[in-house]
Amino acid sequence: MAGVLFGFGVIGIVIFVGYGVARRRILGPDGQRVLARLAFTIAMPTLLFTQIATSDLGQVFSPALLVTAGSVVAVVTIFVLVARFAWHQPLDQIVIGSLASGYVNGGNLGIPIAVYVLGSASYAIPVMLWQLCVLAPLSMAVIERQHARETGRGGPGAAIRPVFLNPLVIAALAGIAASLLPWPVPEVILQPLGLLAGLAVPAALLAFGMSLHAGKLPGGAQVRPTIFLVIVLKNVVQPAAAFLLARYAVGLEGIELFAATLFAALPTAQNVFVYAMRANTGITLARDSILLTSAISIPIVLALAAMMA
Repeated sequence: MAGVLFGFGVIGIVIFVGYGVARRRILGPDGQRVLARLAFTIAMPTLLFTQIATSDLGQVFSPALLVTAGSVVAVVTIFVLVARFAWHQPLDQIVIGSLASGYVNGGNLGIPIAVYVLGSASYAIPVMLWQLCVLAPLSMAVIERQHARETGRGGPGAAIRPVFLNPLVIAALAGIAASLLPWPVPEVILQPLGLLAGLAVPAALLAFGMSLHAGKLPGGAQVRPTIFLVIVLKNVVQPAAAFLLARYAVGLEGIELFAATLFAALPTAQNVFVYAMRANTGITLARDSILLTSAISIPIVLALAAMMA
């Protein structure tokens, strides 16, 4: 219980600081966008590289990965079908909505909860690497490829080029290459990268907190149906899908089953807001998804911890 409350308390304080920064106009009118750009182009890629380069890739290919990927595929499929065929939303907004429905806060919420509730931070590694190595780069690549097509930039290769120029894709490929080397990455390289990686979480949380000052109350009429679907998928469907997959498809039991279900019940990560800022689409949806799924997930995560721990 304490670990759950600790994790939510940490991010809440930093978000509140971001709100205060915007209220006092400390960083000026463009501070929020600059922080989001800093997080996406520098901090998150270095975090991604250092985590992959220093991790055992064998940990990623585990039963927990199958549960994580399966639960994400389930909610993303539902969201895409509804958003595309019922609401006829554009592709870039569908991608942001899909991320809001399935991209869990496995870092600054998942790690403290894993340590204090599950007893080890290792439970967070498959979730984080799946999201950072596959889900985020693939989603941003789809958005940038779509933008390249819509603007008609360049020749036939212009729609593909942004995929390989995406900072997250570059960092993921570089991290995988480094992890496969027969020797570790030198500390003289890892240390400065580690400092830059430390910016990722606070920069994203501060930018999110700043958005709360400028924006309207969550759940506006424009995004109300979409945000309702996101809440149902994120807070109800994903943890239920993870439990069913872990218990009956993969055969997990005990602490492993608890961990798979608990991580799927975590709220939408603040990274989704950074991705929306980068793509300049779905910003309100991303902001409201993070805020509302976080509030709703607190009693859900506490109940899971009480029942399954």
